Amino acid sequence: MSVIFRFIRDPEKLRAGSEDPTVAEGWELEVLLLHQQVDLIIDDVTITTGHSIPLLFLTKFCLDQLRLLPSLRIATLEIPADNAKYDRLFLHLEMQNDHVSVRERSFGKASATVPYEQLLTAWERFADEAKAYLLSEFPDLRIHPEVGGWFD
Repeated sequence: MSVIFRFIRDPEKLRAGSEDPTVAEGWELEVLLLHQQVDLIIDDVTITTGHSIPLLFLTKFCLDQLRLLPSLRIATLEIPADNAKYDRLFLHLEMQNDHVSVRERSFGKASATVPYEQLLTAWERFADEAKAYLLSEFPDLRIHPEVGGWFD
């Protein structure tokens, strides 16, 4: 089984918001700003590709939800997306023993099943890459009063 979780580094798109991320409100950073195109592919099944998604939301809130999945058993992630047809990407996660069924419920209805630890590892790696990228573009995010601690 393989999990490919990546984003396309596009500094212009990252700066496309009307507000400077280093002084924006925390909720704006998580939901409205810092968009990048994201791909999630599990075992050759494309769950999502090319949708512009706020990196901070995907790597902070969604990763927290994934870490809670063993106790929650089911979670639906409503992820802001910058798409002509939909403004949200819905990922439905459901634990089945030590595996997770991942279903995209907004665009193409793709689904795949993967071991929980493998998905968690891929998501954490994705989050580490996103943090490093965001800090390389906006070093002052590290001292942002609302989200700065997340970068440590």
